[in-house]
Amino acid sequence: MKRVCSYCGRIVDTNNHDCPNKPKDKRRGRQLAKESSRWKKIKAEVKARDLSCRLCWYNGIYNPIEEVHHIIPREVHDDETHVFNADNCVGLCRNCHHEIHNEGWKKYVKLLQQLIKEGK
Repeated sequence: MKRVCSYCGRIVDTNNHDCPNKPKDKRRGRQLAKESSRWKKIKAEVKARDLSCRLCWYNGIYNPIEEVHHIIPREVHDDETHVFNADNCVGLCRNCHHEIHNEGWKKYVKLLQQLIKEGK
């Protein structure tokens, strides 16, 4: 079957065309880590441990966990011992997760590590 490649505009075989103009997916490795069974196990472990968004709970509010956040980002420590370590992850609601990324993760590192250590 033939189709028009959206990257080079040529008529190509559907199953046999690896276009050189297709942009490289820079997030590919990160996406694979996110979807792996190891990552799913870590997420489940963090959600079971935290039970609520850690920052909301610290402020006396209950909000369910919607996302799991790496305390030290993968961009800083990309090795498996940090990426797949529940002690480097924390359960957060979507608002707190966006707040951390918007305000800068370094501001929250000590607080989040302390909350996990204390089991608060």
